[in-house]
Amino acid sequence: MALVNIVITEKNNKLLAKTYLFNTEKIVDFHLRTGSTTVTEFFYSEVEGRRTKTNKYVTTLSKAAFEALFDIATYESRLDLNITQIFTPTVFDVVRVQNFAVKGIQKCWDIDGSSSMVEYDRGNFETIKVNAAHTLAEIAGAVSTSVSVAI
Repeated sequence: MALVNIVITEKNNKLLAKTYLFNTEKIVDFHLRTGSTTVTEFFYSEVEGRRTKTNKYVTTLSKAAFEALFDIATYESRLDLNITQIFTPTVFDVVRVQNFAVKGIQKCWDIDGSSSMVEYDRGNFETIKVNAAHTLAEIAGAVSTSVSVAI
């Protein structure tokens, strides 16, 4: 299990230009787009509302490059994040350090170059989003280097 950076060009057949950190455990399957050697389509299982939903994402990574993302081994990691807001879906402004199990992170995306939105599966069909005062690179680097880390 790992969190991996993937640049997305489509989500559910709609154009999108965004970089996410995805949890490799939640990637259901992937394949090259028909007629392409450089575009990979993958299906990702995530909780939306109180339902598990599988979304289709498209990236310009080749199938070999996409497979290489799974070679990263990070097990049962925990991560301390400095958070400033919690969306449940009501928005709460907070300033605190919160510890997360990496396996519960569904995905992350950049907000403004210095902070990221983290989508987290709390279990029992509850998903929260938190605004973390960390870049995607800081989160990915912390997850890949330690079993329990504060950034």
